[in-house]
Amino acid sequence: MPLYNSELIASWPEGCRIVLVEGETPAEALRVRGIRAVGTVCGASSTPERDVLEVLSGHEVIAWADNDAGGLAHMRRCTRLLEGIARAVRWFEWEEAPRKGDAADHPAIEGGDREALKALALALRDAPEVPDEPPRLEADEVRQSSRPPGGLSVVSGGRIERERSWPTMDHPNLFCGIVGDTAKGRKGSTWDPVENIMHASDRPWTEHRIQSGLSSGEDLISEVRDRIETPDKDGNRAGALRHYDLGH
Repeated sequence: MPLYNSELIASWPEGCRIVLVEGETPAEALRVRGIRAVGTVCGASSTPERDVLEVLSGHEVIAWADNDAGGLAHMRRCTRLLEGIARAVRWFEWEEAPRKGDAADHPAIEGGDREALKALALALRDAPEVPDEPPRLEADEVRQSSRPPGGLSVVSGGRIERERSWPTMDHPNLFCGIVGDTAKGRKGSTWDPVENIMHASDRPWTEHRIQSGLSSGEDLISEVRDRIETPDKDGNRAGALRHYDLGH
């Protein structure tokens, strides 16, 4: 789907600065206050196709992410896709942003004060350019060093239920999957508590290193879960541990 406000770009000055945000609401809030802005419409868990971003060709793009792990990861993926399209890509960070806050929540945008809007416009203009490769963090290296090359962990209730690794040459990373019964919370919002903790404890690592997405996972789970047995009349499954009352 095209970027929100993308139909306006042809009427804007050639090569002008354009703010890229996530969603229609912040894009429209910025535009109403006189700041040229477009918004992705695919949701934080997805990424617009490169040809959707081609409309920004030749412009200087200023990325303004929602202040949560999903929003940060979404905008980072967008900035990588903009390489070779945009004249320059900058990253604006609103340091006082509330949790999950976006451009529409900024006091200058909400209040419309002229001086505050001027100050915001200057801050957007002076935002640093996005580096080609985010700096590698020591903490990241420590976290990754404990993982075998090419590994998979399936986590349920905070416990690693199964772990398998393959002798493939790959960067060591941590992969995590949510395991549970159908219709019992295996969805994107289940990640929020984990992402919130990581975002609060190590924002740079969370921003640069977490990649996420959703899939049904049924094929994956079927490969690593325990064999399902039909219980007998006493409720015991073949091969399952039996618990006995050993007294005191």
